[in-house]
Amino acid sequence: MRAVYADMKRRGTGRIMIVSSGAALIGIHGYTAYCASKSALVGFAEALRSEAGEHGVSISICFPPDTLTPQFQAELPKRSPQARKLMGAAPPWPVAKVAGRIVDGVERRAAKVYFGFEITALGLVGPLVKPVVYWWYARK
Repeated sequence: MRAVYADMKRRGTGRIMIVSSGAALIGIHGYTAYCASKSALVGFAEALRSEAGEHGVSISICFPPDTLTPQFQAELPKRSPQARKLMGAAPPWPVAKVAGRIVDGVERRAAKVYFGFEITALGLVGPLVKPVVYWWYARK
């Protein structure tokens, strides 16, 4: 951000996409620090968007799902059963599909970019949906 934002402001145009995670939208067992850091990006994006707009710079944030990468494959065996149960509800996406959705969001200057039904639902109606999700997964 530091490397590009000042020049974009000076030119009066620019587009920045902040890559968060679907984990920003719901707390996940075993991912406390990760969820917190990704959630913090939402506040950062909203505050920066309120400042950057007057300079012609658009600020977007995206919430990608699990993505089929070597990092994802290495992480799977380390997930807690509770995390597997919750995160297994949304299938992982191919890298090219995630990248394409991000590029499309940048081109459209979308404020927020969601992926798939589950993450979109959490992003749009999360406060209504999360109590039910937490109840469903905690009932055993």
